Amino acid sequence: MRAATCVGCGRVVVHLDGQAEKLDSFYLEDDDPPPESAGIWHRRCLEESSHGESWYQARVRNHVAVRGYAEIATTNAWTVVRHPRSGPVAFARGGAALSLTFAGGRPRRVAGGAVYRVAHEYNLELDDRDAIAVIRDALSADGEFPIPSLFQLLDIADRVVHPEALENAVFRPGPSVPGEWYARAISARAEYGVFVPDELAPHVVRGRLR
Repeated sequence: MRAATCVGCGRVVVHLDGQAEKLDSFYLEDDDPPPESAGIWHRRCLEESSHGESWYQARVRNHVAVRGYAEIATTNAWTVVRHPRSGPVAFARGGAALSLTFAGGRPRRVAGGAVYRVAHEYNLELDDRDAIAVIRDALSADGEFPIPSLFQLLDIADRVVHPEALENAVFRPGPSVPGEWYARAISARAEYGVFVPDELAPHVVRGRLR
């Protein structure tokens, strides 16, 4: 996907689960949250903004009143909802959303919670040709590229939440071959972690690899 820029800070967003948020305008109701706050955010920027609570309320309201989800748990920081035909989703007071369906494998315990491993195909398109070249060369030569290094290259390392989730996170060659890559885009397999706080652990379910 073409990397968008964050509504909050204006810098590039690497859209990984647990690190970025897409706030769609269909959640808006009577200009609440403010229309200008819709778009792509770093999760940290959203949590540091004044819009998090409004988006939390809008997302929960939409899932329950419109999509037929039921609230199954509420804590001081999170509300968990679930639909009969899909897995649970948690919404944070700071505005973030977190799917609680993960593939098999034991999570890695860390302070305050656990890190669940995820893997999926990722198409990355950047205007920064130099950054793409660095990733492409590493994938060709080494068979992997550390995801935290991408955050460093794009000067967004300070936007990461729960850095422990990205320990040992890598891009690996995806279904396309290097000859099919472009100067501004690559296709790779992203393997990384998502932090789940202890209070949400009872609601995690195991499903297909996402």
